[in-house]
Amino acid sequence: MSSVLVKQSLFSGNFAHNDGGAINIYVDDVISPNGIQITNSTFFANTSLSKGGAINTAMQYGKLDISHTTITQNQSKNDSYPSGGIYHWEGKLNIKNSVISHNYNNFSLADCYSSDTSLFYTNRNNVIAEPNNCPFNATYDFISLIDQVELLADNGGPTKTCKPKEDSMLINSGLCTDNNGNTVSKDQRSIARNDGKCDIGAYEEADLNSNLPAMFYLLLN
Repeated sequence: MSSVLVKQSLFSGNFAHNDGGAINIYVDDVISPNGIQITNSTFFANTSLSKGGAINTAMQYGKLDISHTTITQNQSKNDSYPSGGIYHWEGKLNIKNSVISHNYNNFSLADCYSSDTSLFYTNRNNVIAEPNNCPFNATYDFISLIDQVELLADNGGPTKTCKPKEDSMLINSGLCTDNNGNTVSKDQRSIARNDGKCDIGAYEEADLNSNLPAMFYLLLN
């Protein structure tokens, strides 16, 4: 299997009768070294009737990299594996500069669950509300029960996003590189991340008019 790249995308309102409300990853074959990458994307209000309200990942080979992504207000319904945001079954999972917060399992806060914590890696600068057994313990990983993002809205760009709340800890608290050390120069809306202090999640707080591509600037004016 070749590599897969998901970027600047919105997953919202999806429903799964089984695992993975928005994305269900099951790989039992050899995958390229780049694996599956998700960056600058938002997962909002997706539902799984089992595990992984937003994402379920079971990769016997390869890896899943998540960076600069916002995962919030998703729902799972499996009390054995409470995982409203992410359920990690097997395979290497890397998470960096992402917010995974206020996801629920049967209406109880449950952002993440891992069945193999030895292959679960956080590469700094993540914010999570309820990690359960997921090891969010890297330098500058933050646990915060305060909801840091607004609800999904049209904040410019081709897709809706969840912007940080005013004075949110997400602002200027992140890194501008992905899990492989590559520079992430734009957010989900194509707003430049160019001040050296990227925001955590898919949205970069910036002067909208000065950073939007010309097409969107004309629409606003």
